[in-house]
Amino acid sequence: MGDTARRVLSTKAGLTDLYVEQLSTFSGADRDPRGWSASVAYFSLSPRERLEPALKIEGLELKPVEVAEGMPFDHDSILAAAVARLRGKGAYSDLPARFLGPTFTLAELHDVYEIVLDEKLNIDAFRRKVIERGFLEETGEKRREPGANRPSLLYRLRKGHSVFDRRV
Repeated sequence: MGDTARRVLSTKAGLTDLYVEQLSTFSGADRDPRGWSASVAYFSLSPRERLEPALKIEGLELKPVEVAEGMPFDHDSILAAAVARLRGKGAYSDLPARFLGPTFTLAELHDVYEIVLDEKLNIDAFRRKVIERGFLEETGEKRREPGANRPSLLYRLRKGHSVFDRRV
């Protein structure tokens, strides 16, 4: 599943090894002025640095989701559905962590969850909950962030996809 989406991302945008998930099927007579059409939409999550090959393609533009509008056909509503899926699923899974690189600090993970969920999360409760959920593993390495008094532990996602029984 998603092989075609991965192939298109690779051949047209030079992007490989991305998380890809089927979003939904969109169909109807009003989607395209040429007549009835159906599309199976996928979405992909990636750290921004991984998008660099695609950003060199003429005509391709990266915009914050809040200002991405005016796309052809019904693509605005498809984007809205993808954002809703990400926000909904982000509350009970490790999906937001796909925006981070292979290793990250708990502070970086916290920031990503706040952005994805579009809400403030208590940092202490968040740290406790993500450790309890068991979808992270320590790398044994540390990194000092600018302005930090001491280095932070680095984490990575455990193999497989994690879904939690409760909200983060």
